[in-house]
Amino acid sequence: FDFGGDFGLTFRPRSRSKMSFYVGAGLSFSNLSLSLNGEMQYQYKLSEQNKNNGLYKATTFDYTIKDAHEKVKYTDLYVPIYFEMEHRLGRSKRLMLTWNIGVKSYLNLGAKLSQPYEITYSVNNNDSITSNTSTFDTFVEANTYAKNLFDLSAIANIGFDCNVVDNRLYISAHVGYEYGILNSYSSKTAPYSVALIPKVQNNNIEQIAVHSLISGLQTKRNALWISLGVKYKF
Repeated sequence: FDFGGDFGLTFRPRSRSKMSFYVGAGLSFSNLSLSLNGEMQYQYKLSEQNKNNGLYKATTFDYTIKDAHEKVKYTDLYVPIYFEMEHRLGRSKRLMLTWNIGVKSYLNLGAKLSQPYEITYSVNNNDSITSNTSTFDTFVEANTYAKNLFDLSAIANIGFDCNVVDNRLYISAHVGYEYGILNSYSSKTAPYSVALIPKVQNNNIEQIAVHSLISGLQTKRNALWISLGVKYKF
């Protein structure tokens, strides 16, 4: 969900076809829901020192992640910059066809888990096999679900403007497409290609999550949306 305002300058304002340049600002609120598709397996090795003889013993934990999901809520400040063409339809003085192309930049203002990271898994530690379902809202790696500070998309829209008051006040309706140029989220693991996500480790006290489910991903914006608005021409 986005809301904001745009300001523009129109060239050739008295012709049937007009070109305008716009820049704007607004807030964007989005939710990202993730879940694990199928099972995932990996190993975690822990070396413990025997207090009596000083020798180390290695214990191998074989994890099978059966299910994992989480939901993250994001807030962004966005700035669109675009050129718009307006064409009067036939002899109509009320209805105009409009289309525009440009770019839309985002500045991430915050990220919050709206649904905690929950995993169902089993652990084999050479001596026993245990199964558990755990929920986490904090992680060993802080802010593991936070997006990149800045990202950029290409945008295109087409629709209609309808004059409702004296060629000044218009109602507009458009359908638009947005395609990410820069990643909105980049994997926090290195290297990404061998990332084992989700990951839980044992610290002899409790099971703790190293990072959230999203931290193994790289994402770009890709959306089709409908926009409604009011336009006033000075």
